[in-house]
Amino acid sequence: MDDSLFFTLHVRLHPVNYSSMVGYCGGEYNAVELADTQIFLMHSDGSGLRQLTKNGTNLWPTFLNNKRVLFASSGILEDDTFNIFAITTDRDYENFYPAVSHDGLKLLWSRNTTNIRQLNLYLALVGKF
Repeated sequence: MDDSLFFTLHVRLHPVNYSSMVGYCGGEYNAVELADTQIFLMHSDGSGLRQLTKNGTNLWPTFLNNKRVLFASSGILEDDTFNIFAITTDRDYENFYPAVSHDGLKLLWSRNTTNIRQLNLYLALVGKF
């Protein structure tokens, strides 16, 4: 990966009508939810398009250096082209917005551990990324 690469997202949205859900009493409300969101790399001139992820919902990519990209994913990460590995494997909670400290030693992310969408911040000393 060189300096001219950046990320782009391919998003497929599914319409959701929350007002028709059992137990919802907030009035008429329609929204969309993300599904099959993939991360691609390409040169700034649009050439060299490469797909980094292939399944699940993949969000919030952050370039750590010219060799690594940190992102959140709901999919199973199995890939022979890129060296992709999971930092957290906990499927009981939703993890969001990963970020790495400037020195590359700490990982910060948000996690939802309740059914009321209450996000908590988590900080881990992970060593150099």
